[in-house]
Amino acid sequence: MRAGLLNFLGRYRDAEDAFAVAERLNPNSLVLWMGQANAQFGFEDPDPEILETVARKALRLSPQDPQAFLFYNMIGAAHLIRNSWVYDEASADAYAMACRFPNANETIISNTVFACVQTGRQDDAIHHLRMLLRKNPDTTVNLIRERNERYKWMPRFLAKNADVFEKLVELGLPRE
Repeated sequence: MRAGLLNFLGRYRDAEDAFAVAERLNPNSLVLWMGQANAQFGFEDPDPEILETVARKALRLSPQDPQAFLFYNMIGAAHLIRNSWVYDEASADAYAMACRFPNANETIISNTVFACVQTGRQDDAIHHLRMLLRKNPDTTVNLIRERNERYKWMPRFLAKNADVFEKLVELGLPRE
């Protein structure tokens, strides 16, 4: 609980230490693994090895958990970071797996659309874009950007993926 609160307050390094204590106390906690991964997203340079390791631990503990889609998202993010903020086949596969869960959120679906566009999976990109628009018909390119501005690493992601935003407009996603 303490680690999650520290993470929420933006005290990511303190949260990381608290997660290490929590892991010693209860290494089979899905909340622990989710918290550790979320803490990584707050850093300017998230560690892809930590993201993937904690996601895979959580999936081993409970592969059918309703929140398991979040762990597939983290595996996709780990590949994205490792690949200098450019999507690859492994990230596209992980994000697509996350979308198979009925409670996959808009951020995960938009990650999948990005990955499919960047890896040339045009039909999959269109399929997931339609899924995204069914989930939230008001989704726009600008909304996707705004939703992610809180992350310190977002400027690097945007710089590497500006062309993907343009391709989304070509596929029919409104700019505004």
